[in-house]
Amino acid sequence: MILACSPRPGGNSDTAARLFARAAGQRLGLAAPLPVTLLRSFRIAPCLACSACAQPDPSSALGLACPQSREDDSIPLLQALAQAPCLCLISPIFFYHLPSPLKALLDRTQPFWLRPRERALPPPRLCRIILIAGRTRGKSLFAGSLLSLRYALDPLNVRLAEPLLLRGLEEPGALASSPEASLAVSAYGQEAAGDGL
Repeated sequence: MILACSPRPGGNSDTAARLFARAAGQRLGLAAPLPVTLLRSFRIAPCLACSACAQPDPSSALGLACPQSREDDSIPLLQALAQAPCLCLISPIFFYHLPSPLKALLDRTQPFWLRPRERALPPPRLCRIILIAGRTRGKSLFAGSLLSLRYALDPLNVRLAEPLLLRGLEEPGALASSPEASLAVSAYGQEAAGDGL
């Protein structure tokens, strides 16, 4: 799953997702780019910290006893995070962190942390990460986002690949008009496909 996580249509994250999908598809010998999922197409309710997910529900998808999952579109995304053989998350940075829709999705992985640790994990998987910031400076610009991603995905047996971190891309067309950044994203997609994504 390639998940473009910006709430803004047509921005740099969408451009990066298309470049990554095209480059990875070409490296795999496909006639078309890999599909891209737009997070903004899904309604993700925030975690209520109600602790309902502490008790599994065998009748629900993924065994999740979360009342929010009955009211929103989170289940297909959580299923993909739990089961997709390969992942790539592409996101802008908002105030030194992830935008609220992606943070809401990560918060909703709490049931996977609460399940018994002896329960069988999915096979180990790798997640590619592309983070795009408007700021050109900031020592810890990506640190909080990477920590949140690392720990949210850990109980799903997903580890982060070396991320692609892009700075100074503020305006919606900044990535498309930067040959250097565009090449970096395409190379990252080709590298991912070469590694089996």
